[in-house]
Amino acid sequence: MIACRRLGLPKSAAKMLIVILNNKVHRIRTGHGLSAQTYQTDALRRILGTGQGSCASPSIWVAVLDPILWSIATKYTCFQIDTPSHDSIDRIGDSYVDDTS
Repeated sequence: MIACRRLGLPKSAAKMLIVILNNKVHRIRTGHGLSAQTYQTDALRRILGTGQGSCASPSIWVAVLDPILWSIATKYTCFQIDTPSHDSIDRIGDSYVDDTS
């Protein structure tokens, strides 16, 4: 979790997060209830990310996206907004958890 360490997360907490993400067990919930079968990361099949609905997803998403947007912003300005007070705002785009444009 280099991205989390970059934002100041202690090394022990970053290691704990990796352990949690690598050992989580998934079940399917439908209108009929919770599945008896599970799936998880193993040597042949890596499940990446925090999963839909995880309360950790937004924070981890920001930690990963921040250096990407920072890298783009240091080299490019995609568009510029001039305000009524004659200030100029440089933008590289807008990002959302479900979509980046």
